[in-house]
Amino acid sequence: MNTQVKPKAVIIDSDIGWDDIVAISLMLKNPNFNVLGITVTGCGETHLDKGVQIARTLVELGQSNAVVCRGAEKPSCYDNQFPPSFRAQMDSVFGLLDTLKKPVRPADPRPAWDFIADCLATTSEPISILSLGGFTNIAKLLDVRPDANLGMIDDIVIMGGAVDCEGNVADLNNAAPQFDQGPVYGTNTVAEWNIFLDAKAAKRVFHTSIPLTLVPLDACNHVMLSKAYAGYVTATDPLAKLVHEVLKLKATKGGPYYEPKPVPVFDPLAAIALADTAEPEDRKVISNGDFDIIALDVVDLQPELPYGCRPTPKPPYDCDTHNECGKLFRVQDPVYRPFKVAMSADPEKFERAFKHWINAPLPQV
Repeated sequence: MNTQVKPKAVIIDSDIGWDDIVAISLMLKNPNFNVLGITVTGCGETHLDKGVQIARTLVELGQSNAVVCRGAEKPSCYDNQFPPSFRAQMDSVFGLLDTLKKPVRPADPRPAWDFIADCLATTSEPISILSLGGFTNIAKLLDVRPDANLGMIDDIVIMGGAVDCEGNVADLNNAAPQFDQGPVYGTNTVAEWNIFLDAKAAKRVFHTSIPLTLVPLDACNHVMLSKAYAGYVTATDPLAKLVHEVLKLKATKGGPYYEPKPVPVFDPLAAIALADTAEPEDRKVISNGDFDIIALDVVDLQPELPYGCRPTPKPPYDCDTHNECGKLFRVQDPVYRPFKVAMSADPEKFERAFKHWINAPLPQV
């Protein structure tokens, strides 16, 4: 695979779930990219404090100079969140966090949005943003730092949304009794989690002029997680070893971290989509022909539950909210600018790219 002469500057905005750990590791090991920092949101799979600790650990395992910054602790609307038991799994990295060496370097004191604004103010080259955990931090950048030089954002590559396929909010909610959070979640079959968690922030970002590349479930569903991925990791550096263990635990059928319904690789596909910019067309995991140019908007309203409405042990619930918060829909109004949306991906090329970058040597700092 080709490498660029000068690494591309990138900021990773993440909620530090299992798939984020894999995606961040791929980026840290890819010499085509200079990861300036990881901005953490507490609105997703991990709570903010644990997410920051895990991100600091990844940076040090990867021998990177990237800084880690705290972002938002709560979404800008509602209080949608992953099931508490699911977040506990992520907070502990499937029980692996306590086995890892505690990070030494402290987090950067700047909030995520100030860090991003400072990078945009001082860079001489455009910066890409890899968005893996919703839009709360990026929306805060737009609202809190109106002085930010957004023209220096080359692209925001986003894992999020469902365009022509079902969402995954209800899937997780209804997968096991411990994940059941009621009909607001259990009836939402149209939204993907990263958009659902802060739909108003997603709408805010979609309505900007920043170049966007969306990698939704439509593309992710072509690359499903299997236990084989753990076996693809043959490198023995600390970062690769962690990825191996995470993938093995997540994909072990009957294990405590296995989801009954097969799951895509999610965030690693978005990371590889960004890496595709350094690849010739015949090596791209998401080829130019896999992208549609679509104008999209977001349903950002959520129904209130009627008084006394409670879920029964299994769906259907005793009230039906038809929750569509976080749903993406096409718009024809010229006021809405279109952007790139990946509708497919090549699983064999993804496997090759994954094997190549996860087994690459750690960069020399």
